[in-house]
Amino acid sequence: MKTLGIYYGHTATAVYMEDGIVKNAVSEERFTNVKNQNGIPRKAISWILKTNQLNPKDIDVISIPVKTNAPIYASRDSKANLLIKFLNFCYYRVPLLKNTSGLTSFYNPRLRWLGRLFYRIFSSTIGAKTSSLERATIAKFLGVDVGKIKTYDHHTCHAFSAYYGSPFSDSEALVLTLDAEGDGIAATVNIFNKDSYRRLSSSDSSNSLGWLFHAVTAHLGMKPWEHEYKVMGLAPYAKGVEVDKVYQRVKDLFAIGGRTGFEFVSRFDTHQSPRFLKENMAGVRFDVLAAVFQKLVEDKIVEWVRKCVENTKVKRVCLAGGVFMNVKANQKIMEMTEVDELFVFPSCGDESSPIGACYLAEKDLRETTSYKPIPITNVYFGPSFSNNEIKMFIDEEKIDSKYQVRYFDDVEKEIARLLFEGKILARLSGAMEWGARALGNRSILANPSDQDVVMVINEQVKNRDFWMPFAPSILKENETDYIINPKNINASFMMISFESTALARKKIRATLHPYDFTCRPQIVTSETNPKYHKLISEFKELTGTGAVLNTSFNLHGYPIVLGPREALWVFENSGLQYLELENFIVSKKNL
Repeated sequence: MKTLGIYYGHTATAVYMEDGIVKNAVSEERFTNVKNQNGIPRKAISWILKTNQLNPKDIDVISIPVKTNAPIYASRDSKANLLIKFLNFCYYRVPLLKNTSGLTSFYNPRLRWLGRLFYRIFSSTIGAKTSSLERATIAKFLGVDVGKIKTYDHHTCHAFSAYYGSPFSDSEALVLTLDAEGDGIAATVNIFNKDSYRRLSSSDSSNSLGWLFHAVTAHLGMKPWEHEYKVMGLAPYAKGVEVDKVYQRVKDLFAIGGRTGFEFVSRFDTHQSPRFLKENMAGVRFDVLAAVFQKLVEDKIVEWVRKCVENTKVKRVCLAGGVFMNVKANQKIMEMTEVDELFVFPSCGDESSPIGACYLAEKDLRETTSYKPIPITNVYFGPSFSNNEIKMFIDEEKIDSKYQVRYFDDVEKEIARLLFEGKILARLSGAMEWGARALGNRSILANPSDQDVVMVINEQVKNRDFWMPFAPSILKENETDYIINPKNINASFMMISFESTALARKKIRATLHPYDFTCRPQIVTSETNPKYHKLISEFKELTGTGAVLNTSFNLHGYPIVLGPREALWVFENSGLQYLELENFIVSKKNL
C-alpha cells in the first residue's frame, strides 16, 4: 500500500509510506527556507513523487491529520478564490469568539461551555467547508479524485505515530498525547494493544497546558510556536527561594480529574492565558517566570502520567504531541518508578502528525485486521546528494575560486582531525534528517571538551541566546560513560534529557546544560548512521572521547539546511571556517 500524508499547518510536512515503512518525510520549510512554513507542502510533495518515481495516481490514499478545525492555507501559494478568502476570514473568528466567551469564563468558569459551543458550531459549518475546500485544492494539485483523500482526528494521528512508530507495537502500551490544541483537543489517554485501540479520555483545548506555556513564551518576549525550548533552557538558572514563592501562586492552576479522572482541568480558559499572565505575573523576573512554568509543566505531566499508569496498570508508555518536545518533562517521566518503558516519538510536534495519519489510513484500509508496521529506528528521510552532484555544484558556483576545496576518500578521518585541532565544521552528508533535531547529517560539529567553542558558535555562527545548551552525539558503546540511563531508554533522537556522569563533566562539558549539567544526547550506532559513527570513532581514536558536540546546521531563525546551496549560504553568511559537502571539505582560504 502506498500512502501520502500531508499536514498543512504551521510545520507543513509531507510523508510517504509503503506498507508501514516510512520512506520519506520532509517539511516544506527546508525547501522555502522559511521557518515553520505553513500551507500545502507542494515542494515537499513534488520531491517525494520525483524521488520515488511516482505518479499521484499510484498513491492508494492521501491522509490528512486534521478534521475540520483548521483554516485553509492553500491561499499562500495559489490564487485563492473569494469563497476561500471569506471562509478563512470567518474561521479565524472562531478563536476570537471563543476568546470573547473565554474572557467571560475567565472570571466565571461556569460559563466556559459557551466558548466550546461557538467552537463546535463553527467547526461543523465553516470549519467543515474549509476542510472540504482544502481537500479539493490538494486533489486538484495532485490531479487525483478527491475521494482518495481521507481526514483523521489530529490527536488520534499523534497516538498512532507514538504507538506504531515505537518498538512496542506487538504488545500493550499506554499512549498519551499532549499539545496546545488539535481538533479542539489538548490531551488524550489511550490504550493500544496490537491491532486494538481505545481512547480513555480527552481534555478540551480550554484546559490546555500547552496553550499556557505558549503564552509564557510570548510573555517573555520570545516567539511562540518556536521558542518554547528557550523557556525550558532558561528555567534552571533561577534561584530556588524565589521560584518556590511564585510557584505557590500557580501550582493549583490545573487539576487532573474531570469526568474520566484523567483530564486536565484548569481554573480558567487557557485561551485567556495572556490575560492571566498580565494580571498575575507582573514584576516577576524573567528567569523565575521560566522556572515556575517549566516546573508546573513537569509536575502536572508527572501527576497525569502517574494517575494514568496507576489506573490502567500499564507501565509501558508512548508519547506524542508538541508538549512532549519538552525534554526536561520527558526526563521526569522517564525517572518515574511507575514507568518501566518509555518511547517518545522523534520530533513529536505537528510535523509528526502526517506519519500517524499514514499509519491510521493503512490500518483502516487494509483488508486484513493484522497491521504490523516497521518501528522507526532512524529519521534520515530527506534528500541526499552524491559526490558527482556536489562536484557539479562546486563547478557551477565556482566555489574553488573563492575557497579552498579538497576531496578526501576518508573524509570522516579528516573531520575528526579538524575537530581535534579545535576547528568548527558544518556537515552535509547522506540523507537529510526529518524533524526539528539535527542528527549528524545536517549538523555543526565541534570538540565537546572545549567550552570556549560554545561562545564562538553562539556569536559567530548561530547567534543563539547565551543560556542555551548544545547537545552531544555519543557512540552507543560509550553511552554509559556519559549519561545515566538505568532503564536503557532509547536516546537516539534527542527527545529526552539525562543526568550526566562525572566523566561527562570532564570530557564533554561543552555539550551539557551550563547550569544543571543535564544533556540531551543522540546515541549513534553503526547500524543507523555508519558514516557518522565512523567520524565519532575516529575522533575517539585521537582524543579518547566517544562523543562530539552537535548543533543544527542553520542560522538562527532559519530552518536546518536542505542541500549544498543552502549549506553554502550559511557558510558564507556566518563565521564558519569549514564545510563538509559529502567527501569534499570547503575551507576559507585565509586559514
